[in-house]
This record gives sequence, C-alpha cells and structure tokens, in this order.
Amino acid sequence: MRLVSLRSATFAAFALVALSFFASTVASLRSLDIVRESALTVRQNEGRSIEYLYSMRGHLFTLYRSLDRILDGTQPQEAMRGEIARSMTGIDTNLRSYDLLPDLPGEPELQEALYASLDEAKLLAGKVLGAWDAGAPQRARSLLEQELSRVMERAQVHFDASLHLHAQAADALADQINDAHVRAQRKAYFFDSIAGLFSIATASLLVFAFSRFARTQTMLARLQKERADELELFAGRVSHDIMNPLTTISVASEAARRTGGVEGRHLDRIDSGVRRVRRIVKGLYDFARSGARPTASPGADVETVVADVLEDLQREASAAHVALRVDPFSRCAVMASEGVLTSLLENLVRNAIKHASGPDGRVTIRINTDRRVRVEVEDTGPGLPPGTEKEIFEPYKRLREARGQGLGLGLATVKRLSEGHGGACGVDSRPGVGCTFWFELPKSEEARPAVPAPK
Repeated sequence: MRLVSLRSATFAAFALVALSFFASTVASLRSLDIVRESALTVRQNEGRSIEYLYSMRGHLFTLYRSLDRILDGTQPQEAMRGEIARSMTGIDTNLRSYDLLPDLPGEPELQEALYASLDEAKLLAGKVLGAWDAGAPQRARSLLEQELSRVMERAQVHFDASLHLHAQAADALADQINDAHVRAQRKAYFFDSIAGLFSIATASLLVFAFSRFARTQTMLARLQKERADELELFAGRVSHDIMNPLTTISVASEAARRTGGVEGRHLDRIDSGVRRVRRIVKGLYDFARSGARPTASPGADVETVVADVLEDLQREASAAHVALRVDPFSRCAVMASEGVLTSLLENLVRNAIKHASGPDGRVTIRINTDRRVRVEVEDTGPGLPPGTEKEIFEPYKRLREARGQGLGLGLATVKRLSEGHGGACGVDSRPGVGCTFWFELPKSEEARPAVPAPK
C-alpha cells in the first residue's frame, strides 16, 4: 500500500473518530436542553397551576368555615368577617394568576365551569351575611347548609378535574425527560462504538505503515479508547444523577393522579425534584462544557446545598429508620457549581442511608473549613471488607455485601467530580462500626447566590 493511500486512509479514520465524538456531544447537549425545557414547563405552568388551584380551594373552604362560625356565634363577628374578606380576595387573586397561564387541551371547558361555581359561591356568601344582618338566622343557615354546600360540592368536582389534568401533564413531561435521556444514552453508545471501531482501524493502519513507531501508535490507540470510555461513562453518570429526582417527580405525579387531587406534600416533592434536576443538569452541563475543568463562576454555598439535600432525602431516611444530623459548621463556599456539589453530597448521603438502615441507624454530616472544605458523611453501617477502600470508587464496582440496587456509579461520580475540581475523596472504614466517606474541594471566596425556595 502506497504511503499516500495510507496517509489518506489514516486522515479519513481520524476525521471519522472526531465526527463521532462531536455527534455524541451534540446528542448529549440536545438531551440536556430537552430536560431543561421540560423541567421549566413543569415548574412554570403545571406547578403554578396546581399551586393556584390548591390555594383557591383552600380559600373557598375557609370562606365556608368562617360563615358557619358567624352563624354559630363561636367566634368574634369582626374577626370572622375579616377572614371572609381575605378569603374572597385570595380567591380572586389566585383566579387572575391562574387565568394568565397557558391552557392545556380541554382546560377552557373546566375553567368555565369552575369560574361559574366560584362566582355563585361568593354570591351566596353575600346572601348568607345579608340574611344574618337582617335578623333572619334560620334563612342564613338554610342558605349556607343547602345552597352554598351544593355549590361547593360542584366546585370541588371542578377543582379535582383541573388538578388531575395538570398532574397528568406533569407526568407526561417527566416521561418526556426520561425518554430524552434514554435516546441520548443510546446515541452516545452508538457513536462511541463507531469511534472505537475507527480508532482500532486507525491504529492498525499506522502499525502496518510505520512499524518502527509501533509502540507510539499503540499508546495513541489506548488513549483514544480511554477517551471513548470516559465519554460513555460520563453519559452514564448524567443519567444516574438525574434519574433520582425524576423518579421523585414521577412518583408524586402518579400519587396526584391516583388520588384525584394534589396534597401539599405532593407539590413539595414535585417542586423539590424539579429544583434538583435543574441544579444537577446545569452543574454537569457546565462541567462537561468546560472540558472536565471547573468553571470560574462564583462558588456554591455549602450551607444552602446541605439544607436542600437533607430536605430532599429526609423522606428516604425516615422510611429506612435512619436519623440525619449535621454538626454545626462555619458558612463557606466551594469552587464548584451548586449542581456538582449537590451531586457529590447526595451520592454520599444516599449511600450512607442505604447502609445505615435499621432501628438505630444514624447518618452524620461534618464539614471542616480549615484549609479546604472537607465534607464527611458518617454512617452506622457494617463498614467495608478490608482492602476494598479503593475498589469501591471504580465505575460499576459493587461489593457482594452492597445493599439495594444500583449500577455502581455513585462513588465513581464522587471521585470524578471531586478530582476534576481540584479536590480529593476517600473513605475511613471501621468494620462492624461504620464508614466515614469524605471529599474535599478548594474554597471559594465568592459564594453563588442561593436559589430561593418556591412559594
């Protein structure tokens, strides 16, 4: 084979490898855009619609209770009339905000019926007060318990239907997010396979054409293969970190659809899951875009992230009968995004909850800020078998004694992100007593503004 042909073939193989990596990166970034758009829709439309509907329903029931107390004479008249006025104002305020949001298919018909019920309820409330003020308590009681009660029952039906509609929409968006990640993962595997094949072909051509550079070309092929594996592993980490909050959103949405209404705890879980998705996606997206190097943006506030992670995992810890505790520490910031710090801390705390489960299970978080920020997560689990302290930080490595299901990517993610941001990680194990997993990150003098909790 002539040198010119070999050179052309080698150049073409290199070009195809580069195109495969580029296509894989574009597919991953497109998936992240879909996740961001769907998460924003859940928060800004479905979440707010559910919030306004739930608030209107609460004001309506408060209006009824206040009228009942006026007729019973169990509460001061002035206080109850003030409560009635605030309830009517609250209904009108939330109604205006709800009406400004985009409509779902079939929602205008539900809105028309709901608005009519609310208008009729407010009109009847005025008649009840008028009858009471006119000295006709029996007439006021009849209006309250018969006519207003029937109107409220109709309004409850319309509330339930509207809440169910938005819960279904939120569930569909969660499925869309999950489908986007599945498609991105498949594309990443496909392009990485192509890149691996052409890398092998390139190495073979170079070995055949330039035998005296065999050692150099073998090293190049190995580096190319490691780069392909790293890209595939990163795609797995993104999917692993994002699926946890998406599962929370999906479960809460399914519970809302099953009950025909949304309780406050479901709203909190949906909103919390969306916030976690946005933080983790943005942190991993920035990290990937910077070439696996931390960005120069303001650091994440440790206290804020710790509070958010504990709030998100409290339900899981309670189900496992594990107590979560944070030792007092000085407020500080690290040179990493909120999404990266959230991923690091959540992986360690979730891992500790799994292994500390039991009647007296306990997970303690300690933070030291002497030189660098060191975060320690101590559990009361069984500890590690001697000699496995380094092995558990390798991708897809799970010990035989490991509890629960998983891919073995959690601790590998901690190692990758902490070292990629100029830090370190490790574990101190005491068999039969428990483990203390830790990671360190450089301090940041400028803290990233805290993300406000939803109202």
